[in-house]
Amino acid sequence: MAVAKSKVRLKFEPHPKDGIYDKAPPDPKVDLFVFEDGGGLPKDRLPQFKDRLRSGTFEKGGGFRSSAFKFLRVAMEGGAEVVPGEMTGSRAEQAKLSALDRRMGDELSNATFETHMWNIKDFFDAYSAFYTERHRLIRRTIRDGVAAGSKVEARYGDTHSILSKELTEDGIETERQMEPTLMGWNTSVLRRRMRGVGRDEIPEIDYKRGFVAFMTEAYLPTGWSIGAKSGQINAGTVKLASLVETTMIEKLPEPTLDNILETKDFAAITEESGFPLSIKGRTRPRAIEKWLDANAKDHPEGISARFWKHLSKENRKAILSG
Repeated sequence: MAVAKSKVRLKFEPHPKDGIYDKAPPDPKVDLFVFEDGGGLPKDRLPQFKDRLRSGTFEKGGGFRSSAFKFLRVAMEGGAEVVPGEMTGSRAEQAKLSALDRRMGDELSNATFETHMWNIKDFFDAYSAFYTERHRLIRRTIRDGVAAGSKVEARYGDTHSILSKELTEDGIETERQMEPTLMGWNTSVLRRRMRGVGRDEIPEIDYKRGFVAFMTEAYLPTGWSIGAKSGQINAGTVKLASLVETTMIEKLPEPTLDNILETKDFAAITEESGFPLSIKGRTRPRAIEKWLDANAKDHPEGISARFWKHLSKENRKAILSG
């Protein structure tokens, strides 16, 4: 259903499971600032959420809300209405989102315990159902803001960058800000399912790649693949690690993926892919560049190689400096 035209500013950046790095406040002209909160929030609890934000309750709590604390409060103090995109209209709607989240967790447990293809597909079914519901709520929140005449800015992790296409389909004009990023295999499979590609239309090797990618992203420390320490992590580090890990996984033959899934030794993607991980700390950018160049030469048709080859010299330098 088309709504009145109003350009919505969308900012997407890579971020780890435990927070975000873009602390810049929204445009001072923004009336409605929409932020990511995957757990959802019933609309009738929004006043309490804002009270906690004003009081600083989230500042030391850790996790996603804590990392968002400063710029959210700045947005509020600047006069913007601050709302989670995943705001639910009723307790029943919140219960639905929570049930989908639990189902995703249950299917992940099943697939982790027994990494059979059927279980992995079940997991991605649940993963896509949860994200599809999240996007339905986010789109509604943004549509309602636009319909009310608000100038809207939304800030999300880059996994959600298909929101720009979805909002265009809703008749909403968007302005998108996002650096070149190679998504993980888990995001690749997730997006195909969200866009209507059938469960059995996706190659099984991509499901295997996707599940290995999900497990490394979810359970290994952010930046582990390039030897980054916790104090060295920023948005650029996450972007570089995503490129490296996606390339690692793509380089692996299917029997190796099968072995990793069976043994659950997900960190083995480093050794098996020939990545030059430094034993003294973070791998040097030049070593990573040489490894990516060699992969592009040896596997020119791969998505990792195509992404790397099409980057400008400036963008390559920016990613490697992550």
